[in-house]
Amino acid sequence: MSSNTKSLSSTSCSEDESELRRGPWTLEEDTLLIQYIARHGEGRWNLLAKRSGLRRTGKSCRLRWLNYLKPDVKRGNLSPEEQLLILDLHSSGATGGQKLRSIYRVERTTKSRTTGEQGCRKTSTAS
Repeated sequence: MSSNTKSLSSTSCSEDESELRRGPWTLEEDTLLIQYIARHGEGRWNLLAKRSGLRRTGKSCRLRWLNYLKPDVKRGNLSPEEQLLILDLHSSGATGGQKLRSIYRVERTTKSRTTGEQGCRKTSTAS
């Protein structure tokens, strides 16, 4: 009996997972997400994913919005001034917090940039 119970529970989990869409986002999904956030605001991402009609996880919706669709996010290469600001904040002990995000960059870009700087600094101080 326990094997039957086990197979039933694993079947229901796989059915739930098959309902979620994976892979690249479509233009229609982007439009749905933008319209939903315009009407209801950011936050409560799991609820947003269910109510908006998107077949995505809340985390996927949040990352898509923050990294690609949010209108006030600057994209492209870091300017020399931004690079200097990051290095200055890093040397003052600020690491990835509000001060680094104050330059309005995608969090992932700032994180990878500061992580790279930390890695260089660790190896240089060790030698």
